[in-house]
Amino acid sequence: MAYITLNRTKLKHNYDFLNAKFEQNDIEWGVVSKLLCGNKTFTEELIKLGTREIHDSRIGNLKVVKSINPDVQTVYIKPPAKKKHIEDCQIC
Repeated sequence: MAYITLNRTKLKHNYDFLNAKFEQNDIEWGVVSKLLCGNKTFTEELIKLGTREIHDSRIGNLKVVKSINPDVQTVYIKPPAKKKHIEDCQIC
C-alpha cells in the first residue's frame, strides 16, 4: 500500500521558493492538491503556508478546503474529455 508522509520543513521550503520565483515575475499561482486526496491534516498545512488558491479535480476535496478556510479560492480541474472513436463521429 502506498502512503505519503508530510515533511513540514521541506514543504515550507519548496513553497517559499516557488512563491518567491512567481512573485519576482508577477505571476499569480495556486497549489494543486490532488495528491492529498482531501486529507484534512495535509490540506491544513498547505493553507497555513499562506496558500490563497487550491486546485483539485474532486469536488469533495475542494469542500474540505472550504471547511478549513472559506476564504481560500478553490479551482475545479476538469478531467480530460473521453476520447471519441471514429465510429461515434457524426460528421465522418
